[in-house]
Amino acid sequence: DFIYQCVEGTFFENRYRLETNQHLNKVFERSPRLLEGWKKGQKVEKISTMGLKVKKYSVEDTDNPMDLFLVGTEVDGSCQHVKREGMYNKCLMANVLDGKVRCILVRDSETQKILSRSILKILWDEQENHPVLLLEKQYSSASSPLESKEWIKVLAKERGDRLQLPLVSKYYDHRDESSSISYPIYPSELHSYGSPAPYEYIETRGITEGKYSERRNVFHELYRPRIIKTQDLTPALELEKKEHVQHFDIPLIRFFDF
Repeated sequence: DFIYQCVEGTFFENRYRLETNQHLNKVFERSPRLLEGWKKGQKVEKISTMGLKVKKYSVEDTDNPMDLFLVGTEVDGSCQHVKREGMYNKCLMANVLDGKVRCILVRDSETQKILSRSILKILWDEQENHPVLLLEKQYSSASSPLESKEWIKVLAKERGDRLQLPLVSKYYDHRDESSSISYPIYPSELHSYGSPAPYEYIETRGITEGKYSERRNVFHELYRPRIIKTQDLTPALELEKKEHVQHFDIPLIRFFDF
């Protein structure tokens, strides 16, 4: 089905279909504009100096299926490598198929390979009755620029600001480097209500079947808006009305180069 949808041009339509994804239905049923905002990515060009060499990079918030398929292969230390044992990488297709999953990554502008990345998920806070963004652990390759972790965190916080949703993480610094203020602990449990794939991996729990709860007081709140948008019936976040663009422009050689 995945290959057929890519060929037919229906992949993104199916990836974000509420009728076939119980979790997305819970998060976005009353918030169609929030869904459009979640589907919309971002790309920022960066330059870093390594010795006498100047390198160009892009920092991207993406749902590109090829990127999501290779998130564990082009970086070091991930159990989601396509050649790892099936016990772990059987979860890999959840990244590709599940619309609650995106990736924030740093890409080499010349080779187009992923140098560093963190998975970004939109989960649900039942106590406060609103979505929450979860930024997972960073994985990098040896050639990743030193600034990559900060670049990823900044873009994730910008995502929280654009959607007006809290951003939490266990794996990023618990302190704001610019002000030395500690990020507060997020007090509520976070929930996932399922996945279109049979298995889903999450750093704090390992292999799941898509339904799980993240314990309270585990994550630090990297960003919190003054007013959290819970549904489009309240004063709504104004989002640009742009068609979701399908990006299949990454060279296919990446599939055969590991």
